[in-house]
Amino acid sequence: MAIVYVAGSARSQGEMRAAIDVLGTGLKVGDSVFRGVAVEQSSFASAAGYDGVFTTSDVDQNRLRNALNGRGVPCFTLDAQQVRNGACTIVVRSRPAVSISISADNAAAAGVRFATAFLMMVREI
Repeated sequence: MAIVYVAGSARSQGEMRAAIDVLGTGLKVGDSVFRGVAVEQSSFASAAGYDGVFTTSDVDQNRLRNALNGRGVPCFTLDAQQVRNGACTIVVRSRPAVSISISADNAAAAGVRFATAFLMMVREI
């Protein structure tokens, strides 16, 4: 999983380090194991080769949208504005309660499909 961050942003770098720490040596999800790879946004031209992308604060949303477009790679973020602006697919929040929201339009543009069971558990934004 690419963890896209902005080198010039302390906030973005902190979120990247936290994501790397959470993933540790790998996070098992179903039959897959996600391992995080920090990628500075200026080096992230395409999501090809990644099974997922996690974006931090302060990323250039137009650049992100172009890197994801039609690649079939889901984009996760903590920043709901990235999903509202069409740059990312899924926003995960932990406060005040855990919630997952998606944008079906962004998913379609990125070429990402979700299982019906998953769609029944999330909220559309």
